[in-house]
Amino acid sequence: MKKILIIICLLSVYPLFAQKNIQGSADKKSYMVGDVIQYSFSLPKSDKQLNLSSPFAFSDTIQLVTNTIDTSSDKITYHYTLVSFVEGIHKLPEFQFYSPADTIPMYNINSPTVEIIVPTIDTVNIEVKPLKGLMKIPLTLKEILPFSIGGVVLAGIIIAIIYFVRNKDRRPKILQPKPEVIIPEDEEALSNLNRLKQARLLETGQEKQHYIALSEILWQYIYRRFNVNAFEMTTNQIMENLENKDVTYEDKNKLNNIFSTSDLVKFAKYIPDTRTNLSLLDDSEDLIKNYKHIVR
Repeated sequence: MKKILIIICLLSVYPLFAQKNIQGSADKKSYMVGDVIQYSFSLPKSDKQLNLSSPFAFSDTIQLVTNTIDTSSDKITYHYTLVSFVEGIHKLPEFQFYSPADTIPMYNINSPTVEIIVPTIDTVNIEVKPLKGLMKIPLTLKEILPFSIGGVVLAGIIIAIIYFVRNKDRRPKILQPKPEVIIPEDEEALSNLNRLKQARLLETGQEKQHYIALSEILWQYIYRRFNVNAFEMTTNQIMENLENKDVTYEDKNKLNNIFSTSDLVKFAKYIPDTRTNLSLLDDSEDLIKNYKHIVR
């Protein structure tokens, strides 16, 4: 009887010992706000198909930019490109992998912590350079003033004569104001997107100017369509203000991906590939078309 109990105990704790802890790694320990964080970990190749739990989602501190899986070597390597705009020490995401028939994870991925730093400017030890000498003015105001006054007076007399001759027998006309034409927000946004495509900024290496323009087009559309002043908000604040709006979860993720990539290009000198650029333009156009106002 004792042998049976011992065997049962060993079988019950065996999965715990079978678990393997793998340490994920980042390319650095500290980053400036907006810097790209490269995070990766590797698993041995196995005949079994493993299921990944707790997939990474964007948060207030760490945001996902891209992720890839490399199977070219004798290991399976997961690469994650992350970014943070929040100062402080943050823990990178952790993952667990299960066999299809097991409830206890086969692999636990432990993640390191990284420090996000706001750059500081030394305003005490700035070198003060001497002032440049004053430029010499060829003519003084006293020399120019008589000619200027005479020219102004003469021009005024000529203009007055022409005015009175032309309007001597005319009655004043009452101009009727033209009615203001209001362009719907979706038409305005789609027109601006089309002009951005025709500008071909990406083809001439002007990625930053392209994504600045794309962000402003979407900010203007969100302001007019959802009454959210996106011009005065960060990406996280925009997403929070859209929580109570009639926007699907999928479209919120697409919008967050567009703004996050734009932030990387504008502040971290990140250059997306051609496929990403085209995909984000298509997503922007689809988002605008999905929430077109229906006139009744």
